[in-house]
Amino acid sequence: MTLSDQELLHEFVRNGSESAFNHLVQRHVDLVYSAALRQVRSPQLAEDVTQSVFLDLFHSAKKLKPDSVLTTWLYCVTRRTAIDTIRTESSRQRREQAAMELADMKSPDPSWNEIAPLLDEAMDTLDEADRTGILLRYFENKSLRDIGVSLGISDDTAQKRLSRAVDRLRQYFAEQGITVGAAGLAMSISTNAVTAAPAKIVLSLGTASMVAQAIPLSSTITKTLAMTTLQKLCVGGSIALALGVGIYESNKASHQKVEAQLLRQRLGQLETLQRQYDSANKRIAAQNAEIQRLNNNQSELLKLRNEVGKLRTSQSVKTPLEVPGKDHQSNESYNAALLAYEKQEKQIVGASKNLGIAIRLFANDNNGNFPTNFNQLKQELPDNFDLNAIELMNVGLVNETTPLSLSCRERVPRKTPDGKWVRVYGFADGQAVTITSLDGNFDFFESKPFEFRR
Repeated sequence: MTLSDQELLHEFVRNGSESAFNHLVQRHVDLVYSAALRQVRSPQLAEDVTQSVFLDLFHSAKKLKPDSVLTTWLYCVTRRTAIDTIRTESSRQRREQAAMELADMKSPDPSWNEIAPLLDEAMDTLDEADRTGILLRYFENKSLRDIGVSLGISDDTAQKRLSRAVDRLRQYFAEQGITVGAAGLAMSISTNAVTAAPAKIVLSLGTASMVAQAIPLSSTITKTLAMTTLQKLCVGGSIALALGVGIYESNKASHQKVEAQLLRQRLGQLETLQRQYDSANKRIAAQNAEIQRLNNNQSELLKLRNEVGKLRTSQSVKTPLEVPGKDHQSNESYNAALLAYEKQEKQIVGASKNLGIAIRLFANDNNGNFPTNFNQLKQELPDNFDLNAIELMNVGLVNETTPLSLSCRERVPRKTPDGKWVRVYGFADGQAVTITSLDGNFDFFESKPFEFRR
């Protein structure tokens, strides 16, 4: 039966089991080495980072919380160690050599050459749970059940979380100018993200573990056992020189090393605080912009609703339409027809304005899109609104960015007392206009470019 990471850690912390620690190294060394290699872009530096990460695990295993996911912990420590390594790398020759080695590396997937340099930055944009899911599924090929157990969720929820996390990674790469589908991205990560670490790393880490278990070495000497050959020679020379000079110089060097380590820790803390400060400022700026936008929308909405109230309660009389033919002024039947026409005209124009404002209110709540039928406007229209008198126009084509486009019109043209035809039209900005035609054909108006309609 294969023991879990937590069981192996417990065995190592409680009994100092060398076998348990070696199992953990063999299980996760490929993940750590691959993540380091992507960031430092040098196999030699990647080996140093990998050794440092597992030595940190060796010394910090007893400090890990019982519910910690070891894969996530190792990945985060690798990320931090790799960044520190890059920052302290000052030799131009070594950087050029690393660039040459990176250029010689060939990936089986052409798109992987574009994805790999940005993968770890993209992973940083995910929250911890999503990052853990990606690591377990595509870096370590864990099943959905294993992922669900690690995260304390069901298999279905784990699948949904993975799909969402892959899509977020895809969006990040798209923002960097790299177009890749979600399925292709998942396959590329699963195939290429983890490569086999050099065998000498596993061997050197195992050796360091055995020596550390047999002899109570200091933290500095334990790390020396896992250093590269060149570093071992330098440290060996330093130790020989210290022994020749004497105990005093040895103690002085030890104090200086402790002070340097403390200084690095404080610098790291300052950098973390600076990043958190910058991130907080960006969030505050974004929130202020969103508040300003909401305030503007609310102000516009209140103005529109106020205009609706005025139209509903307005009792003002519209100026009568001027109708030629003064000889008919004494004709009672003509006067009656004119009054009826004016009353109907007032109702139709008022209904068109009400509808126009209702459309604007609907657009304000629906990302600027206008309605496609009257059922969507029930909440904004008066209860006694006559749906038979008005009809919508340009359904699906008009929005609040085209204020002079026609949004509605009088369903059937009306004939005036003097024999002409009229029809009321409503615009996308809530205004209404009455158009006159001699023969009842209004194509001349409806076919005009919208900028010439008013």
